[in-house]
Amino acid sequence: MKIGRTEKRTHVARRAEAAILFNVGPYKFAISATDVEEIRHMDGLTQTTVPVGAPVQKVRFTMQRDRSKYSVVDASIYFRMLPSKPTRVLVLRRSMAALTADSIERMIDISSMVPLPVAFRGEERKWFRGLAILDDLVVPVVNPDAVLSDVEEAVTSTGKTQVAIPGARI
Repeated sequence: MKIGRTEKRTHVARRAEAAILFNVGPYKFAISATDVEEIRHMDGLTQTTVPVGAPVQKVRFTMQRDRSKYSVVDASIYFRMLPSKPTRVLVLRRSMAALTADSIERMIDISSMVPLPVAFRGEERKWFRGLAILDDLVVPVVNPDAVLSDVEEAVTSTGKTQVAIPGARI
């Protein structure tokens, strides 16, 4: 007796996603190229003094771009790592936020991404979309929507610790 499929199976090729591979300290991360508006040098950024106990500790710099003020998130603080020496800023699309990077390594094509393993718990489940599998590397892919929440963005743009946001409970 022969057991087999009666319907013909077609292979659906997944389109590769262009991404930017960057470093923070000794670690590599990736972010989708469509989520980044531009990559800039740290030159000209205004260092902000963040008081101890401030609601948004991860915002260390502000930046002017097209008459808009951007909050620049220090990636080493955001990812809970030792301090690093950022030289670049990834300006995020669809947000008033940017993320620091020590260096930009190269553009890559992500053709395979797997969900985060169960070992990733808590905040890091929001930080990353999944893990990209490159030739000899497994690299976390940053979720740009989690870099600065709407509430954090409102707090940093106004400088107030409490901001009234319609429909939000603080």
